[in-house]
Amino acid sequence: MPIAERRHWIGAAEPLAITQQCALAGTNRSTVYAVHSLVKIDEQELVLLAAIDVEYTKHPFLVAAK
Repeated sequence: MPIAERRHWIGAAEPLAITQQCALAGTNRSTVYAVHSLVKIDEQELVLLAAIDVEYTKHPFLVAAK
């Protein structure tokens, strides 16, 4: 059974603790607490990420000193 379906079995209003509910459902607690939403990256951010990638590929030794 998919995790998304098993996640609906778990609720804070139930008498069992979330930890126990997750164990019975066979899921991790992080699947209950984490918000799973797709993040849409805009075009400007993609351009900036590509520029950073090109610069780092040219000069990988120019990183910030620790």
